[in-house]
Amino acid sequence: KFLIKEFLLCLLFMEFLLIGVFSVLDLVGFYILFEGILIPMFLIIGIWGSREEKVQASYYFFFYTFIGSVFMLLAIFTLYGQTGTTDYQALCCASKDAELQYWVFLGFFLSLAIKIPKIPFRI
Repeated sequence: KFLIKEFLLCLLFMEFLLIGVFSVLDLVGFYILFEGILIPMFLIIGIWGSREEKVQASYYFFFYTFIGSVFMLLAIFTLYGQTGTTDYQALCCASKDAELQYWVFLGFFLSLAIKIPKIPFRI
């Protein structure tokens, strides 16, 4: 009834994705793993949530954070368009103008502020 095995599998899968997020050295891989965390979180909130509106809350969580991560995706595309690479080590050595750095920072900040959630970006 409590689906303990499935709950632990969701937690294990989420831990696997988090380890990948913090160990990958490519921005595209980081983005894919970062967004992959939404799947087990959606299931955990929707199935094992404690309130009556848990399914609705899981959909709100998924769409709000997924739409918020579009800013990060746009920042990654902008970096790739300007530098020709998404490799983190190559990006550290590449020269980038101040305006590009500002827009990339803003994209990553908005995405992470929505995902974490930081006030006033949370719902």
